[in-house]
Amino acid sequence: MDFDEYQKQAYRTKTFKVQSPELTRHYLVAGLAAQIGEVANRLKKKLRDGGDYILLKDEVAERIGYALWYLAVLAHELGLNLDTIALRNLKFNERRWPQEADPQRIFLDEEFDASWPPDKRLPQRLIAHFDTVLMDGLRKTVVSFYPNWPSNDGRSVFGDPIDDNSTDEDHYRYHDIFHFAYVAFLGWSPVARALMGRKRKDEENPDVDRIQDGARAKDTEEAATAFIYSYVSQQNFLETSKSIDTGVLTTVRTLLRHYEVSVRAEKEWEAAILAASEVLRALVKNEGGWVEVNRSTKSLAYLGKRPPT
Repeated sequence: MDFDEYQKQAYRTKTFKVQSPELTRHYLVAGLAAQIGEVANRLKKKLRDGGDYILLKDEVAERIGYALWYLAVLAHELGLNLDTIALRNLKFNERRWPQEADPQRIFLDEEFDASWPPDKRLPQRLIAHFDTVLMDGLRKTVVSFYPNWPSNDGRSVFGDPIDDNSTDEDHYRYHDIFHFAYVAFLGWSPVARALMGRKRKDEENPDVDRIQDGARAKDTEEAATAFIYSYVSQQNFLETSKSIDTGVLTTVRTLLRHYEVSVRAEKEWEAAILAASEVLRALVKNEGGWVEVNRSTKSLAYLGKRPPT
């Protein structure tokens, strides 16, 4: 039996009568919550009674069945199809979570700039230097990048010196590490393209520069980064975390839904944010340092205070 058939048969057994559709939905939600509560109660009894509670599986299965009935009828009342919901959820889980059976299938293979000339592509590898300096009585960070390290050829400053721009010291002056993480893990960053001179300008296809690499794209990336940084900074820079709240990832993807990066999955964003946070902690601890950004291996690594050899 599939979900469609179950939903049809479940609805045929709906016998309760409530005065309005709104009250019907509330009735069904209350029933669903009650059955989930019963499952929790059985698990509590198992904790209390241990091996003496031999009916656990049978009783939990019964309550899950009741919950499924309420869920199926509620979906019907809302004009929703359980089979469609299940398929949609499976697709979401594929995007959201690395698959245990195939852990290497974490990232998409598409590169947004693969068909463009080399001077319009984001570097496959670069070294970045975060230098903390005292300017005008403020601790500021100057970021430089080296696309051809160890050669200084192509070395440039990554934007203006920046302080925390805050009444509290929250180390936002190191936030460019997130832009570098987007480059490494997502192959994307309108901010990095602009600061590196890698915007995809083409007279025959001006919309790529106007839309994907334009001012609104950059502003939206900065907004997403500010949101991510606020979350990370309030979670102790994710020192012990191995995952990101799904709501945070969903919000970021919603902010960027109009851009090419919308094809990147939640799990890819999670990998980028976790890697950036790990390097951020090292930058804060050491008041700067050197970082490797690698698109080929989709990695970000703190290299220390001294220039890498």
